[in-house]
Amino acid sequence: MFLHLGNDVSIKLKDIISIYDYDIFEIASNKKYLENNKECLIDMTGDGQKKKSLIVTRDVLYISAILPQTLKRRALLAIDNG
Repeated sequence: MFLHLGNDVSIKLKDIISIYDYDIFEIASNKKYLENNKECLIDMTGDGQKKKSLIVTRDVLYISAILPQTLKRRALLAIDNG
C-alpha cells in the first residue's frame, strides 16, 4: 500500500516512521534536525505552497504541502481498504 504525498510522489506505508506538522520544525532547536539531515531531505512543495508536513522514513525526509492530518487519514483509509 502506498501513500500519496503530493507532486506525484507516493511512498510505501511500511516505510513511514512518522508524520509531523512542519510548524514544529520552525523552532530553532528543531530546525537543527533538518539542517543536520539536509542531504536526505526532499522538499515537494512547489512555488507558493506552504510547507505543512514532514514525513520521516528510514532514509528520506519528505516535506509536503499536504496537512499531516490529511496524510494520516489517507494512510488509515489505505490500510482499511488494503
